[in-house]
Amino acid sequence: MASGLSSKDAELPVPPPDLSAAQNLALGLIFSAHEAYDYAIPRFEAALAVEPGNDVLTLNLALAEKGAGKSDEALARLRKAVVAHPSAMLNDALGGLEEESGHYVEAATSYQRAVELDPSNEQYYFDLGIEYLSHFTFGPAAEVYRVGTQKFPDSSRQFLGLGFSHYAVREYREAADAFTKALETDPDSPAAFQAWKSLLDSLPPNDWAPLLGRLDKLAKAHPQSAELAFCQGAALFRSEFAKGPGGWFDQAQALLEKVVRLKPNFPAAHLELGALYVAKKQNQKAVDEYLQAIRQDATSEVPHYRLGQLYREMDRLDLAAKELSQYQELARTHQEQLKRNRSIIQQFIIPDSSKAKN
Repeated sequence: MASGLSSKDAELPVPPPDLSAAQNLALGLIFSAHEAYDYAIPRFEAALAVEPGNDVLTLNLALAEKGAGKSDEALARLRKAVVAHPSAMLNDALGGLEEESGHYVEAATSYQRAVELDPSNEQYYFDLGIEYLSHFTFGPAAEVYRVGTQKFPDSSRQFLGLGFSHYAVREYREAADAFTKALETDPDSPAAFQAWKSLLDSLPPNDWAPLLGRLDKLAKAHPQSAELAFCQGAALFRSEFAKGPGGWFDQAQALLEKVVRLKPNFPAAHLELGALYVAKKQNQKAVDEYLQAIRQDATSEVPHYRLGQLYREMDRLDLAAKELSQYQELARTHQEQLKRNRSIIQQFIIPDSSKAKN
């Protein structure tokens, strides 16, 4: 059966009238998998008529209705079902549909109800926290993920959620601790690395020292990981930079140079090396690293700014003006993009989050 098959594309044989609920479910799932929702819906309805309290059938019917463009019917079905027989699974699904339909307060309430009904399910905590984060309600998000990290200490994404909740309100020390814990929990996670890297220009230099032991242990346990070597090198560079003229950058330099050997196409590492070379007064080496960062990431304004400032120090004013002009253009584009992203997220009233606590 081709993907996207509908009743308008072909006529299939009518199924036998005496199918069991399980058979109708199986047939409905096949149709749904191929986006043939017009065929799936009657199969789920037939099964649900036999087993009206079956949450799996209710959920799949609602999802098929949504797929067929009948979101209002899907919402009504799930809302009626969760009243008739409370279900964590259905409340979580209802939250997703409400979020997509713009009913943000109701979505948060549904996600919270899912957590209350099944506090052993990590997914429900994650979904509730994401709902709060998506609408800038960072206090409730932090509380949900605080509980989530305690209940699910092996879940990297719970620590990521907690870290972003702190990061959003400029609690950078707490964010750094959570993001580092996410890396410790899942050292291969690209999301954990990207989150950790987002702190580089936010956490004050003096606050990196407490993380060095943890990052050193991580990097040594994974010697071929360019990302973990980068984390250690960048943190060490900033920690030494905080010491002023007494800072010693050789170890950080060795780590960052190892990073670009392991992974040559790593713009953030070249940017970091450039800053380190500036600190060591090795300006031409810094220029080379900034140019490499620009070649590898043409959309980032940061290397243009740093290179422009460095050219000024080197009295290469024409080149400085060119780089700073490019920086301003890219920064303007970036800010416009941020404004567009924020404008599509509507603020909403914060439901009581106390029920999400232990």
